[in-house]
Amino acid sequence: MRHATVFLILSSLAPVFAEDPPKPTEADAKAKIDAISEAFKGGDAAVIKDAIKAAGECPHLKVIVALQGIILSGNPEDWRSAAASALGRMKDNVDAADALNATIPKTASNITVFRAVCSAIQEQAHRSSIAAIATFVRARVSKHEKDDLNAIDAAIDAMAAISTKSSVEAVLDVWHKCKFSGRDPNQNFKEKVAQSCRAAMRRLTGEKLDNFVEWDDWWEHEKGKLNDDLSRK
Repeated sequence: MRHATVFLILSSLAPVFAEDPPKPTEADAKAKIDAISEAFKGGDAAVIKDAIKAAGECPHLKVIVALQGIILSGNPEDWRSAAASALGRMKDNVDAADALNATIPKTASNITVFRAVCSAIQEQAHRSSIAAIATFVRARVSKHEKDDLNAIDAAIDAMAAISTKSSVEAVLDVWHKCKFSGRDPNQNFKEKVAQSCRAAMRRLTGEKLDNFVEWDDWWEHEKGKLNDDLSRK
C-alpha cells in the first residue's frame, strides 16, 4: 500500500518534470513555409491567414525569417498583422524577438501593422525589445511630429508590458525629454507623450502618481527596494 501511495504521488508530479517539446526540424520548417507558399498561390485570404497563424507553432529560424518577410512586405495589413502575431507566440525565443524588434522602425508608417507588431512584442515580453522600442521612441519624440503620436503611444504601451527596471528607466528618460516650461510650440505634442508615459509607469509599478517630478522622485527612492522584475525585495 505504501509503495502504491508513493507511485501515485510521483505520478502526480510527472507533468512538472515533463521535458520541453522537441525543437522544430528543418522538415517542420519547410512544411510550414510550403503551406504559406501554397496558400499564397491559391489566393484565398482566409487560408493564407490560417497558414501564417499556423507558422507560429514552429519557432524555427527559417520560419521566423519568412514571417518577418511577410510583416515587411506590401501584402494586405491583416496578413502582415497575422505574421507579427505568429512571431509573438514564440515565447522565450531570441530570434523571434530580434525579428520583431527589427520591424519596429520599418512598420511605423502603417499604424495597423505597427500596432500588431507592438501587441506581439507585449505577448512575447522579451527584454531585448526594451532597447529597440526606446531607440525608436526617442528618435520619433525628437521630431515632434503629431503624425507619430499613435505609433509612439503604441510603442510606449508595449514597453510597459515588459516588467523590468530598464523599462521604467526608458519610460522616464522619454518623459524627461518631453518636459517643457513657458511657451513651447511643441507643448501639445509633449503633453500627449507625457500621458502615454504616465499610463506606462502606472502599468509597470501599480502606483498612481501624476507628473514627471513625482515619478522621478518616487523611482529614486524606491528602485533600491525592487528586484529587476519590479517585485519587492
